[in-house]
Amino acid sequence: ETVIFHEGDEGNGLYVLTRGAVRISKHSAGGEEALTILEPFAFFGEMALIDAAPRAADAIAHGDTELFFLPLSDLRFLFEARPSLALKILFALSATLAQRLRETNERYMSLFTLAQWGTSQNGLIPLS
Repeated sequence: ETVIFHEGDEGNGLYVLTRGAVRISKHSAGGEEALTILEPFAFFGEMALIDAAPRAADAIAHGDTELFFLPLSDLRFLFEARPSLALKILFALSATLAQRLRETNERYMSLFTLAQWGTSQNGLIPLS
């Protein structure tokens, strides 16, 4: 496994996965939690295009992985030079961010339900 970037690193560009797999994860008191496993043609690090905040999670390559890196400065230049291309890229980024937000909401609701109800051998029981 090779670390591509760590949570807290500077967001300096966008990655496109062309071969292999990349795990996006965060660390908590219980250890590492994988948020998702990305497969070829997925992109990540896109939040660097939206804000100047540090990386929000770790990105770790699994085995033999090939990436294409687009530096933020080059992307900004491309967006200014080719507005129609910028629109297509930003639309694709928006669609991916919306999908990831939906998945996060589903996970949140699952955790909320478990925290509220707990489980017993006979099924769910309220914890309050």
